[in-house]
Amino acid sequence: MTTQPDPQTLGYEQARDELVDVVRRLEAGAASLEESLGLWERGEALAARCEAWLAGVRPNIAELLSDASLEGDADAHLDLLYNEILVREELGLEPALDEYIERHPHLKDELQLHFEIHN
Repeated sequence: MTTQPDPQTLGYEQARDELVDVVRRLEAGAASLEESLGLWERGEALAARCEAWLAGVRPNIAELLSDASLEGDADAHLDLLYNEILVREELGLEPALDEYIERHPHLKDELQLHFEIHN
């Protein structure tokens, strides 16, 4: 059996897609009792992850940006921020340029350009 990623590390779409697969497998009824219990537990964890995402719990971008592999990579840094902005907009929030400049002053010019183009 392959090791599955911790549901807490999954994005919403990944958790949702895997949850759909777990439900499909349970509904098929072909799994043994032991396998069904494992699927049920996995499904519970995936459902909790989806609910957390829908409730607004998101990964801490600052932690992602502190990754040493991103150090000095402005493009990767901006990609993460851009995706954060998109997720926040999809949730009905209105990301503010000032907030991003305060959190990432070294990217002020790039962020201003992004907000001008995006809005």
